[in-house]
Amino acid sequence: MSSNWFTEADSSGTLTVEKRDGSWYVASPGSVGPTKCLFDFEVDGGTGAVRDVEATVTRFQRAVGRRDNYLFLGAPEDGGTDGTDGTSGDAETPVTSDGDRSDSYPSRVRALKDFTGSGDYVDVEATVDAVFFVKKNVSGMPDVKGELVDENSWRPVPFVVGDGVSHPYLAEGKRFRFENVKDHYYKQNDEIQVVIGDNTNFVELD
Repeated sequence: MSSNWFTEADSSGTLTVEKRDGSWYVASPGSVGPTKCLFDFEVDGGTGAVRDVEATVTRFQRAVGRRDNYLFLGAPEDGGTDGTDGTSGDAETPVTSDGDRSDSYPSRVRALKDFTGSGDYVDVEATVDAVFFVKKNVSGMPDVKGELVDENSWRPVPFVVGDGVSHPYLAEGKRFRFENVKDHYYKQNDEIQVVIGDNTNFVELD
């Protein structure tokens, strides 16, 4: 198998990864360059910053400029690493007090690549890729600003948490369904944003 097999969608194998600054990276990416790994399952393997992981490539996203590549990985197709007792895989857990949702989930999930600044209120399933700042006590400023990624995004999309909005710990690498966020255009910075407000519900997916 080629040493760069992890760049091919649907490829499966054992990948050596290492923990750096709280995120997983391919340990020896070679000519591919720095590659951040985003898993849709819990990475385990005991102590230490380096480990071998059995995984299937969902998508490889090559970096633009000097950014890291993004590698989206799922559990091996045979499901052998899933330690659940036969219940559905993701074990989604609402993490807000008013987070109950109906079994018939509305079909309004929008991929990050489809955010246009329309002003619509939509849902998005995404991974917290970076947190730039946390400013809880600065009036008129967002409490948190960072970037989100998903399997279909060509580049990260900024997100902001409104002033005083209650939210769970948005750790880098954690994946959520953000329900009822605003697809917003921020004119001052000429950027599309995911705006998290008082009516946003958070469902932790990992």
